[in-house]
Amino acid sequence: MNIFDRLRIEKPDFVTKIKIIDGDLDQSLLGLSSDDPGWLIENVNFIFHCAATVRFNETLHTATKINIQGTNDILDLASMMKNLKGIVHVSTAYSHCPRNIIREEFYPTPITAKELKNMSIDEISRANILENWPNTYTFTKAITENMILNYDNQLPISIFRPSISKMLKIYSKTENTSDLLKEFTTREWSFDNENTKKLWLSLSKEDRNMFWFSLEKFDWKDYLNIYYFGIRKHILHEDLSNTKKAVLKNRK
Repeated sequence: MNIFDRLRIEKPDFVTKIKIIDGDLDQSLLGLSSDDPGWLIENVNFIFHCAATVRFNETLHTATKINIQGTNDILDLASMMKNLKGIVHVSTAYSHCPRNIIREEFYPTPITAKELKNMSIDEISRANILENWPNTYTFTKAITENMILNYDNQLPISIFRPSISKMLKIYSKTENTSDLLKEFTTREWSFDNENTKKLWLSLSKEDRNMFWFSLEKFDWKDYLNIYYFGIRKHILHEDLSNTKKAVLKNRK
């Protein structure tokens, strides 16, 4: 059952009560218009804070601005709401992924939200502060959780740490495919090609040029290079203009 099915039955006109407000965590004061904060302060009962940048390769500066400062702005606004009953902050199950056992509790981080926000862009780019966190997404989520502690006595707030649910479907498909290909990916064979080589040697020079199937002079490096760009352009539909930049980034 869809999560809105019950709502459609009990409150058929619920759509008329939806008010869409433009906002942007990347902007100061959430990118709200001058009238929006007043309406939110008067009318909001519950906040589900799901917005974030989830890119694993996001710059630390941008991830800090969106995930940490954006959340801070929402909590500041929430502290002024007159009828607020609850806030759910959506974090991630991997916010403290350097730990092998993650309990339902807060953990210390190598830097506070305030310290990180006060650092300049140059300082952030130079500082090796991620420590054992694999990316800026999980790192800033961990710091955001600790920042929420500052509002613990002011707001009715809880933290939800979901896993990556869409990965379950991908994993299930991968597992099924692995079972189907198990026979061909876990065994090793030696194939004889003597007849193929004899066939090649029996061809005239003209036929060899026309039906070229010998790998003796095959340029694998050139083939893989073409294969790589072909995948990016025709399968992933990516822009090839940033190839040089992508290669340099991958070498780092």
